[in-house]
Order: sequence, then C-alpha cells, then structure tokens
Amino acid sequence: MFLYTQVYLVDYELSEEGNLNLIYIKYAFKKRINEAVFNEIKGHTLILKYENIINLNLTFIQSKENSDGDITLRMIE
Repeated sequence: MFLYTQVYLVDYELSEEGNLNLIYIKYAFKKRINEAVFNEIKGHTLILKYENIINLNLTFIQSKENSDGDITLRMIE
C-alpha cells in the first residue's frame, strides 16, 4: 500500500456508468505506509485505477495571471 503526495491531477476518465475509472497524475512522490521518506516517481504521467484507491484527499488551486505576467496561486476553500 502506498501514499502519494505533491501530485498534479492532469486528467481523469469515467466508466460507461459515469463513475470515476482512472486518474492521471504528474509530479508524484510515493512511499510505503511504513516508510518515512517519499520517493520521486520518474516518468511523464502516472495512471491509477480508482477501484484500487482507498481514500482520496484533493486540494484545488486556482491560478491567475496578472497584467504584468506574474501568476498567483490561490487555494480554493
């Protein structure tokens, strides 16, 4: 069993019934439940089957580009 952190949700797929089937993530780090250190997962995109996920905690971040070109991030509560 693994824990994942610092992931960026890229995309998802629904089943024919409309349920969540697959999630596509990038920039993921993972560790086994009984380990202390997270390790980077190399590769472009990690695909997880939703049926294998025990729980899921998401934080949504909104990005906004200012007139000077700077990008600000805001956590959506």
